[in-house]
Amino acid sequence: MAARAFARGWPKAGTLVIYISHRLGEVRQIADRITVFRNGATVAAYDTQDVDDETIIADMLGRRMDRLYPDRKPTATERVAVRLRGFGAGHRLADIDLDLREGEVLGVAGMQGHGQRELFQALFGIGGARGTVEIWGKAKTIRGPRQALTGRDGLALVPEDRRNHGLLLSRSVRENLTLSVISRFTRVGLTDPKREAKLVDEMIAALKIKAGTPEQLAGTLSGGNQQKVIFGKMLLTEARILLLYDPTRGIDVGTKGEIFQLMRDLAAKGYAILFYSSDLAELVHVADRVAVLRNRRLATILEGEDNSERQILRAAMIETRAA
Repeated sequence: MAARAFARGWPKAGTLVIYISHRLGEVRQIADRITVFRNGATVAAYDTQDVDDETIIADMLGRRMDRLYPDRKPTATERVAVRLRGFGAGHRLADIDLDLREGEVLGVAGMQGHGQRELFQALFGIGGARGTVEIWGKAKTIRGPRQALTGRDGLALVPEDRRNHGLLLSRSVRENLTLSVISRFTRVGLTDPKREAKLVDEMIAALKIKAGTPEQLAGTLSGGNQQKVIFGKMLLTEARILLLYDPTRGIDVGTKGEIFQLMRDLAAKGYAILFYSSDLAELVHVADRVAVLRNRRLATILEGEDNSERQILRAAMIETRAA
């Protein structure tokens, strides 16, 4: 927000500002003119007031895209996948009472530094936690990521920093997809390469990962395809509770649309998804409900007509009572 205010203020002083962003809403708020680059070349330029989002997206992709956000059909059941009571992490997160249901995409919002990162890390066993955690109705203590990843009853994380914490950039796409689940095709210390190849090929096809071969190094993929590999790795764990921390940050708009559709498809299959985004529009259009954190605590939960960017910002900045 500070960057946006800064960018808006400078032109009044006669200074040229070049603002680079994947977020069309930000660009519209700030820019007088919009230039689209693709593959290192300028493909379009227009006055902001004269162009719609669909045209901008089509120029960014080189093709027409029906829409960015998928239909949000209610898929949540009454079954609680994750129940938190008095959940906290040191002095960074306090007294969170929250339920995440089967088939739900539950958004998490808040001003930077108000506990979002700590919530995801603590749930995944990073940094320690206090309070009560129930997973699918059973009390659970998560002391580390290995304990979090316990098959279909486990939790899987798409981390904030994909290059440093989500991938081994110097290893192949195949290795990145299967290192966490190597036991699924290993017997008495021997790997079954045919079974591994089958799983890898199926996941690459399902997520439309653009790699020359499964042996291509993960570090040579585009940001969007790197994120797809992380999603593939997560899905191969068979965990049914997914923790997605800003999963579309810094990736192209086409891949964003694919990830949003994947999230809704997974929710329809009974996955429970906790979803933080620094882009409020994503939370409004993709999540069923949005839990807003303020000063390390749960401020409120928004849903239905109350789930709007305005209401999220209001709850994040003004004292409210948790729902």
